[in-house]
Amino acid sequence: MSDRRLKEAFDNVRADDEIVRRTREYLAWKTYGYKKRTASAYRIAAVLACFLILMFGGGGYYLFFIPVSSISVDVNPSIELGINRFDRVVTVDTYNEGGHNIMSGLNVRFLNYRDAMDMILNQESEEAYLTDDTCIAITVSGAAEGKQREMLACLHTCASSYGNVHCSSGSHGDALAAREAGMTLGRYQAFLELQALDPSVTQQDIEGLTISQIWDRIAELSGNTGDAMQNEEAAQNEEAAQNGEQGSCQQNGHHGGHGHGHGREH
Repeated sequence: MSDRRLKEAFDNVRADDEIVRRTREYLAWKTYGYKKRTASAYRIAAVLACFLILMFGGGGYYLFFIPVSSISVDVNPSIELGINRFDRVVTVDTYNEGGHNIMSGLNVRFLNYRDAMDMILNQESEEAYLTDDTCIAITVSGAAEGKQREMLACLHTCASSYGNVHCSSGSHGDALAAREAGMTLGRYQAFLELQALDPSVTQQDIEGLTISQIWDRIAELSGNTGDAMQNEEAAQNEEAAQNGEQGSCQQNGHHGGHGHGHGREH
């Protein structure tokens, strides 16, 4: 390509202020904030800059920075991550004070969602939100069905050593309704189940409750004994086994443990 044609190609690139800001943030992250002034760091920065500029010109902004699925994490802190098609975290939302406190000390943007989840759960463990009997609700929405099952299996493996893990999924419509209600999808689903058993329950009634307490209330009203989340998970696991659904996740970090569940389609 001639110099003139190359200049014309770059002249046609349009990047608004938000794209520029996100690009700078991404490059700073990839080069450790430019603190390591090595030739390698500058090469990485140059290559990434060219790559991202070319991406913007071809609509690549929508490929990288727009979430195509979400992961909500509910213990007492309620956190929701927006995940792009490359399995990277591109948005972070918190829905209560606990969630804000956890994420104020973490920067998980542009990390793989598995690494981001490990950081979040590690931080929650350090802040004493996670105990041996803690229930963790992890909910995935928006991804294609096959990708959704893969993410659920990975997330269950990643989180299982931190407590009792309840993994489920919801539709894009569910996620939009949850956002309008000012809740994560996982908390919203639990609220709807509780409200179906007791129509007098309002959002204000559950504001100070952990996800475990909401599910305990569901168990009490439905007459189930034991852990309501585990009872539901057992039914989901049986259905998943009948359908031959399986998943696995390989990564560094925490594994094993005593978590439960596979996933629920709505």
